[in-house]
Amino acid sequence: MLAKIGRRFAGSAIALACVLTTNLAVAQEKRVLQVGAMTAYPPFQFKDPASDELKGFDIDLFEAMASRMGAKVNWKQMDWLDMVNGVKTKRIDLMINIADLPERRGELSFLDYSRMNSVFFVQKMDADRIPSMDALCGKRVVASRGTAQPALARKWSDEHCTKLGKSAVDVLEVGASADVRMQLTQRRADAATDVETLLRFMDTEQKYTVVGEPYAVGLLGMGFAADNQEFGKALKSALEAVIADGTYKKLLAKWKFPDRTGIGNVTINGQ
Repeated sequence: MLAKIGRRFAGSAIALACVLTTNLAVAQEKRVLQVGAMTAYPPFQFKDPASDELKGFDIDLFEAMASRMGAKVNWKQMDWLDMVNGVKTKRIDLMINIADLPERRGELSFLDYSRMNSVFFVQKMDADRIPSMDALCGKRVVASRGTAQPALARKWSDEHCTKLGKSAVDVLEVGASADVRMQLTQRRADAATDVETLLRFMDTEQKYTVVGEPYAVGLLGMGFAADNQEFGKALKSALEAVIADGTYKKLLAKWKFPDRTGIGNVTINGQ
């Protein structure tokens, strides 16, 4: 009888151990977050050519947030559209650096982590020819395809040019931000538009000058599946913790972000 009880106990212990092992494996798997990253969008996300490592404000910020969440990050290098689709199909948990626009709040929700200040800029040699934002009417402005910039530039043109009887801005869409600057340098466009922070970081030779003030102020978000609001709450708490302990402010300074780029109250979908 004791032998039978012993065998039953041993069998139960083995079964319990298997369950605990399985649960532990699942828990460990959940602590690894699959996050999409771009490799050519400094100072937000980029691959350092010297070390081949991912670097940037977004990388540092989310690593700090993940630490507060007790999670590790598996960075998956993807292009922008693949990241959007990856979140929708749940191949990845998160993408960072996507404009939080109302029309995008369908299958995606957004933890807002930075302000997106859009500016027009020209080569310094053209500053006298385009001294103000009004002078942009009728000019060709180049913007990065797939970002919010082309639509924002056209909206500004409608409100400040077309409605006033002036010629509309001719918005030329090209590839990444490097392509934007190349088009401007090669004089295929009169001016360009991009996020203020990116321009400041990339303009190491001080070749450009901003025309006027930011013409559109929006929110940059971390995109996650809209049906996973618990994950969104965890992200929000982690970002609030990183702000509270001063890490967020230090990272803004490290990556040369102007103060007005920093977020105020942390929001999801702007609320």
